[in-house]
Amino acid sequence: MSSEIVRLQNAVSNQALTDRDLLGYAKRIGLDVDRFSREMSENVFLPQVQTGYRQSVFDEHVTGTPTLYLNETRYTGATHLQALLEAIKQSDPQGRTRLQTKGSLIRKAMGKLRQGAGG
Repeated sequence: MSSEIVRLQNAVSNQALTDRDLLGYAKRIGLDVDRFSREMSENVFLPQVQTGYRQSVFDEHVTGTPTLYLNETRYTGATHLQALLEAIKQSDPQGRTRLQTKGSLIRKAMGKLRQGAGG
């Protein structure tokens, strides 16, 4: 559902998602719409969301998106491709991570991130 929400956020720009928007996306991805609607109206997951928010802000110092972690260490370096690839390599002291030398998938993902950040 998160990819659907991101897609919707990009479509509506800086407007807030409405319950109707979320309900439509819940239906689109095949959730039990009655249960989803009931749990949303009863704030079933609000305590979990609040706990996650507090943990992110106060324990992990997440103040914006994207926030990247490499092997449980927050990455605060440059976000261009070569710097990220180097950081990924450095975060794997056992050398288990294998990265493509061309990085075509990573380049594509980075391009999408840049488009989202600029819009």
